[in-house]
Amino acid sequence: MAQEELLNTSDDVSTLMAKELLIRNNKINIENSQSTNQYLQNNNLVQIQQIGNYNYSSIYVKSNVAEVQVNQNGDNNFANVYRNAYMVNENINQTGNNNFISDFSVYSDEPVNTTFNQYGNNLTIYSTGSNSISKNLQINQTGNSGTVYIYNR
Repeated sequence: MAQEELLNTSDDVSTLMAKELLIRNNKINIENSQSTNQYLQNNNLVQIQQIGNYNYSSIYVKSNVAEVQVNQNGDNNFANVYRNAYMVNENINQTGNNNFISDFSVYSDEPVNTTFNQYGNNLTIYSTGSNSISKNLQINQTGNSGTVYIYNR
């Protein structure tokens, strides 16, 4: 009888310890989640999604607030971004094969909101500089073997 009570007490202690451990882990997970959310709200974010073979993205952004998203679906797609601006919101979508985007801007004190969409094969976009005209630029390029040059001074 005494041995049975000892086993029951031991099981109760183990259960209590397991519950306490779960509660502590949940608290830590909540704190980490809140910390991550705070970090994402106060910092720059670059997200790159690549589906296919030999896709390449080179992203350099210097900004107080930035969100850059690159989606490459296909093969041999290339995205090169060099941005120095107060605020940057840039979206690049490449669907197809052998597409190329180069977006280069040394400095802009205006917020920059840019979207480049390429749907097809062998498409090329060169964008250089930024100004008030290009601050909300959206380029949609479709088809095959086309090139767009944009020079902002």
